[in-house]
Amino acid sequence: MHPQGGGQPSDKGILKTGDSEFHVEKVENRGDKVWHIGYFEGDERKGFRVGVHVKSKIDGERRAHNARNHSAGHLLDEALQNLGLTHLKQIKGYYYPNRPYVEF
Repeated sequence: MHPQGGGQPSDKGILKTGDSEFHVEKVENRGDKVWHIGYFEGDERKGFRVGVHVKSKIDGERRAHNARNHSAGHLLDEALQNLGLTHLKQIKGYYYPNRPYVEF
């Protein structure tokens, strides 16, 4: 799952093994580790054991929407450069669904 970063929100989805299902609400990079933040469905005492194979199901619609917003920021930057506006440099991109924008 794609963690939050680069102006994009993180993926959401489900991690599952056997009868344990973890709903991922947010993914973050924390140092050299990736954290999946969320909750277990039903009995919270369930969990994942070290070494057990876990299946991941990503919210594909959300991933596609975030990727399109992010790509649109790169296209906008390229279009401005092609128009000769090379003095404009992209300094920040915000690609969340609620009002994405790019600062130059």
